[in-house]
Amino acid sequence: KTDYASFQGTSMATPHVAGVAALVRAANKTLTPAQVRALLKSTATKLSGPNNENQLGSGLVNAEAAVGQAARMLPMSLTIN
Repeated sequence: KTDYASFQGTSMATPHVAGVAALVRAANKTLTPAQVRALLKSTATKLSGPNNENQLGSGLVNAEAAVGQAARMLPMSLTIN
């Protein structure tokens, strides 16, 4: 007997994405919540298959890409508009 179970959907995605969001904020504390969300979406690994009803969202969260990009971003106070 094991304590493992199989789940899918937001029940499993939410804690993973929240953890990556925390890593992103640790890498760059100047990011706003909207910037963190956009960064997570833009660095997600696209999943194959139809996504016409947004079944796959932005894809699979990619912690390495998201944290790497966050660390390379300029602090907001230095951003030129």
